[in-house]
Amino acid sequence: MPEEFLLDEDGRAVEVHRRITLRTPGLAGRATVHEASSTGTRAAEQTTDSLLTALTLNDIEEDLTVEILEPRERTESSGTRAAGGPDDIVMQVEDPGAGWRQVVLYVSEDGAVTWHFPDAAPGLLTYRIPRTVVPAAEAPGAHRGLTGAIGTKILKVLVFRLVREGAGWVGARFAEFVENRRHPHRLRAVGPDNYRASGAELSNDALGQMGTGRALLLLHGTFSSAHGAFGELPMETMRELHAAYEGRVVAFDHPTVSRTPVDNIRWLIDHLRERGTRLDVDVVCHSRGGLVGRVLTERPDLADVTDTLSVGKIVLVGTPNAGTALADVGRHEQLLNRFTSLLQLVPDNGVTDALDIVLALVKQVAAGVAEGLDGLMAMNPSASFLTEDLTGRHPTSARYFTAGANYEPPAGSSLLRIAGDGGVDLVFGRADNDLVVPTAGALALDGTHPLPVTDHLAVDATSAVDHFGYFDHPALTESLVRWLRTE
Repeated sequence: MPEEFLLDEDGRAVEVHRRITLRTPGLAGRATVHEASSTGTRAAEQTTDSLLTALTLNDIEEDLTVEILEPRERTESSGTRAAGGPDDIVMQVEDPGAGWRQVVLYVSEDGAVTWHFPDAAPGLLTYRIPRTVVPAAEAPGAHRGLTGAIGTKILKVLVFRLVREGAGWVGARFAEFVENRRHPHRLRAVGPDNYRASGAELSNDALGQMGTGRALLLLHGTFSSAHGAFGELPMETMRELHAAYEGRVVAFDHPTVSRTPVDNIRWLIDHLRERGTRLDVDVVCHSRGGLVGRVLTERPDLADVTDTLSVGKIVLVGTPNAGTALADVGRHEQLLNRFTSLLQLVPDNGVTDALDIVLALVKQVAAGVAEGLDGLMAMNPSASFLTEDLTGRHPTSARYFTAGANYEPPAGSSLLRIAGDGGVDLVFGRADNDLVVPTAGALALDGTHPLPVTDHLAVDATSAVDHFGYFDHPALTESLVRWLRTE
């Protein structure tokens, strides 16, 4: 049984392990430390298979886990769950040494997950974590999180190796490596029997069949996959779409962090040309996938699309047409926190795949490597891709349909504390958003990106639809079928 230590509510340092000290001003409770992979660690945090698998895939090792039991605030906190304050928990951990980097995964009492990167000092790494004690979330319809622990604070110390270069150690383009190795470009057929799981790549013969009539092309968003993005479509909706296109439904899995939307389309066009296939498609896109689709409809010149693929209709769902501030390099920690938290609220299909890429980005941020994130930066509102290449002012013959949501996390929910401070979104201010993309940009109706929108669906806050919740919302699925059936 690990030794327990009383926290010092006056803020004096308490050594809870030979490599860890805690300062907890205004916070009472007990702390215990579990060694990596110990029975105590598993019992304390109840880490899910999805997170454990993603950690293993990314060669991230569990080092130590600090568990704060029965936390009680003795003074009023000057910070918030999201923003922190001068009375943060301050955890100092021994530097893992040359060739290693360290990061902390914090799980609050209600299961909310946030990433924390260190301030370095000789021999020590310092982490500041908001002190606020929060009640366990009881939001209707909440899914089991990446950790099942409720009622305690969990501070998990994770470590990973850097890359040897000459006599020293350097960071690397971890996200690019992971996408090249495990999430490459590929096409696959989807239908009612297989759309909720990963499937085999489309054969040349099957690809040729897709060109025998109008097909439906599915484009997923950031960190995602086709089965992750569209697996929430009701079975009846998928059956209806599959029948409407006579079985010609094709999903385009593609890298989203290290490759730009133009890179994605260039691969697609080269792949079709090499196989002598021409496609005539309608397109359904989620999130960043809409930018990939818009390269087809507005800037085919950037990828030499001519005579290889044509688009009739394009449906943009939660697409950052005007960008998202989360793609700014200074916001990547908040992007990681939002995506990791949102992934706790979706079913298991595609979660491990998404976490695989999220954790690669965690490594890259921790190692201080900003290069190799071109696909992510394409969503930056100030980047040249959106300000010069994809402005919405280029001629197109495609018919556009858009959907956007305003999501307000329910009172007391973990998402509310991660995303906001005093009722104001920490990234988007008071602008409506789905936690990842501003609603106005997704709908593309306000003139900043003047798309030729034929019809749109604006989902208000009463529907509680976040960035990952569009495709099981009845109004969206009804609109989707109607839009695609419209002549």
